[in-house]
Amino acid sequence: MEPAVTGENVSEEKYLLSNPAHQSSAVDEHYFLNESAAQVRDITKFKPLSSRTAVSVITGDSFDQEIPEHLNQMVARLQKKFLEESYPSANHIHIKGADRRMIYKKPSAISQHLRKLVHQRQAKQQSE
Repeated sequence: MEPAVTGENVSEEKYLLSNPAHQSSAVDEHYFLNESAAQVRDITKFKPLSSRTAVSVITGDSFDQEIPEHLNQMVARLQKKFLEESYPSANHIHIKGADRRMIYKKPSAISQHLRKLVHQRQAKQQSE
């Protein structure tokens, strides 16, 4: 069985998605992502986080550089809306130019923010 998409300029992800054996994995991934979001939404209705629980969320400019810009903008709007509704006091860290692959491509861009959060938390604990 030959994949539907072939050629020199075909990314590995597009190749894998063109293979019927891998398409069900993509469907499963989206299904479980939606399930996770639904679970978080349900939990926040019944047991909101304590105001003493610190929440930090790291987002980028886009979900994926390979999808159209209007879809990336939609994802960004939905992320922002979700944060505003679910965790209005969350510390929102926006990394310019980042997408979902940033943690693999340039982990230092994310780890610097995580280090800063850890240092802030440690300093707060020492002062208490």
